[in-house]
Amino acid sequence: CDVFVKKKFKVIGLSKSIKIKNKNLHVLKTNFEYLNTIEKKLSTIFKENKNIKYVILNAGSLGEIKKTNELKIKGIKKNLDINLFSNKIIIDFLIKNKIKFKSLIAISSGVSLNTKFGWYSYSLSKVALRFLIENYAIENKKMHFINCSPGLIETSMQKKIRKIDHKIIPSIKTFKEAHLNNKIQKPAEAAIKFYNNIPIMLKSSSGTYLDLRKIN
Repeated sequence: CDVFVKKKFKVIGLSKSIKIKNKNLHVLKTNFEYLNTIEKKLSTIFKENKNIKYVILNAGSLGEIKKTNELKIKGIKKNLDINLFSNKIIIDFLIKNKIKFKSLIAISSGVSLNTKFGWYSYSLSKVALRFLIENYAIENKKMHFINCSPGLIETSMQKKIRKIDHKIIPSIKTFKEAHLNNKIQKPAEAAIKFYNNIPIMLKSSSGTYLDLRKIN
């Protein structure tokens, strides 16, 4: 939001937390766990906005990082609601209401390609989101959809990951080492890289999965 506002865009959206105040930012506080509230809030923010340049689906929950047999179905469903089904509601609203956009970009993850020890819940939601976007691309030829993986970003999610004991969940060691070696992007750095690579996204075929770590 901060980067787009500074680039003179008018930004509208839904967010669980709103930290930026700007006349060009109109965001409604939304808890994506409550799926039945999303469409009503979309109707409010799109009341006077029918032409959108970019739609960015960025909401995400880490869920529980633990061995798969220790995961409860309730927790997995909650993660799917936030990471997958909330996004489907948004996309269906856009299509139903004929909201035009240049590109819809879903924030993906490397775990949508390869899962890790203890990451079933998060990986499931992200691989399902990746295929959701690919299916919309196949079925809506006049629209443009992209899966974009920005790489590791220093957020509260990363801090939560580093608190996990890597002796119990060995895959956590990679994230701790990345932090020690300064290989995790700051949010502002990642946002600018994302913004600068939008032209590449637009030139990519609809449904493409792009890993920004592999783009200079």
